[in-house]
Amino acid sequence: MSENNIRVFIIDDEYLERSLLKQCINWESLGMEIVGEASNANEGIKLIDELKPDIVFTDIKMPGIDGIEFSEFILKKHPSLIIIVITGYNDFNYAQKSVKLGIFDFLLKPIDENEVLNTAKKVKSYIEGKKKEKKELEDLKKQLYENIPYLKERFLNELITNNLSENSINEKLDFFKFHFKNGNFQIAAIEIANSTDMGEESRLIQNFKVGNYVKSYFKKLKNIIVFSDQMNRIVILSNDEKIDLYKICMRLKNKINIML
Repeated sequence: MSENNIRVFIIDDEYLERSLLKQCINWESLGMEIVGEASNANEGIKLIDELKPDIVFTDIKMPGIDGIEFSEFILKKHPSLIIIVITGYNDFNYAQKSVKLGIFDFLLKPIDENEVLNTAKKVKSYIEGKKKEKKELEDLKKQLYENIPYLKERFLNELITNNLSENSINEKLDFFKFHFKNGNFQIAAIEIANSTDMGEESRLIQNFKVGNYVKSYFKKLKNIIVFSDQMNRIVILSNDEKIDLYKICMRLKNKINIML
């Protein structure tokens, strides 16, 4: 059996009903696999923890815990589990009341193979849709975190131009894991005067060189952040009131002039 198969578990106190459900359709052709069965809810609860199925078919009437009580309990423990209740006609109205618990669908007794097939296809479509949504979300999250350096710089530019509400600032500080201290801030900007006969590639390389040097220069200081603003200036934002940013920048300016 494939690891990608949808895992199915059956709970019914009647052996013949379990056998009929297992044999009435070709589960494998649907990409599904019967991974286990139980004759009562208590046994089912233990095996579900062990076998981790995707779908559980459960009879509504069983000795001890009935199918509705079982569904309520197991969905609290495994909220992503898909429950399909098997019910007799006389109990159908009672079973329908359990929809609010999160039960996915119902099968009426006597079990009809066409109904089982249609239900299985519906569940498969639902699961595949959820997997697709999950994959798309994971891809978007991957794109997001790949772009964190750019997003951080954009936020810092918004911060220094005062274009954000206090609530938005706090949310972004938390998301980007910036931990500023209460107190004063100092800010400085370095603008590189490129030669007029310098090509665009050379200009950009020089700007990157200077930017990397400045970031390296302040790397060991936790309360100083270096980033580029919208005018391609190198911005130094200090949240350490013990540091004289002006004096540091004057020394930095001399070092950059020698480097260039």
